[in-house]
Amino acid sequence: MKKLGVPYQLRMGHGIYSIDRFFKWKTEIEPYEVEKGSVDKVYREILLEIEKGLAEDRFFKTLEECVERFKAVPLSENKSTRPKIGIIGDSYTRVNCHSNNNLYQRLNEMGFEVWTSASMIDITFLGIEQMHLEFIKKGRPVSGMLMKLYSPGVKKWRGRIDKYFPDNIATPQERPFKDIYKCTEKYINFWIDRALASNISRVEEFKEGGADGIINVMCHNCMLGNVVSALSGSIKKDMDEIPICSIIYEGLKSTHNVNRLEAFTDQIKNCLR
Repeated sequence: MKKLGVPYQLRMGHGIYSIDRFFKWKTEIEPYEVEKGSVDKVYREILLEIEKGLAEDRFFKTLEECVERFKAVPLSENKSTRPKIGIIGDSYTRVNCHSNNNLYQRLNEMGFEVWTSASMIDITFLGIEQMHLEFIKKGRPVSGMLMKLYSPGVKKWRGRIDKYFPDNIATPQERPFKDIYKCTEKYINFWIDRALASNISRVEEFKEGGADGIINVMCHNCMLGNVVSALSGSIKKDMDEIPICSIIYEGLKSTHNVNRLEAFTDQIKNCLR
């Protein structure tokens, strides 16, 4: 990655983070589209525009235009009236419709709004924000001090993109290192794995944001998913018994996953009565 140079890395980061934000927005509003398929159509066009904007060195102007295009997609007047389900788990399974057997579409058809999580960019941010402590743990205090001075740049960098997106997007953004560390340490050592810590913290982020239930999706024998599943009892206890369900996708489109999903969504509806 270093051989590609800093400008390339920054452009790649801009692209990944902005696409993450559009994907969360798309997932949230899709069940309210007036014309079926219109949200996904505009989203796919935006992906190409973001790519073109990065290549032509006009990213921020393109981003502003793309946000306005997405805001213009007609939505029904009953927006945000459905119960909300937050999705955590391994990054590939939670964002790929082929891996999760069209989970988001199924939930929409069952009457739910879906809040999803970021791709690997959240782990990158977290890695930068906590790097100063890693240096200190390794006996390199000077490097740790320098890295701590660099950390606020992450917030500023994200803010340059965040300011273009509307404030009424309900899906909560991932929190900074300090909050993730505090949440994770209640259940497991933060330093075991950053992705694991992000998943545990994401449950609390969804709960505080107003989600009515959480689904932990994972591929077969995923370490992250299994650990979160094992801790879900303790996590639920601390979060007002919010319904949490773990679903394993092994690529066989098993009927039992549909049955689990139906039982879980019925539980959420009962809790809301």
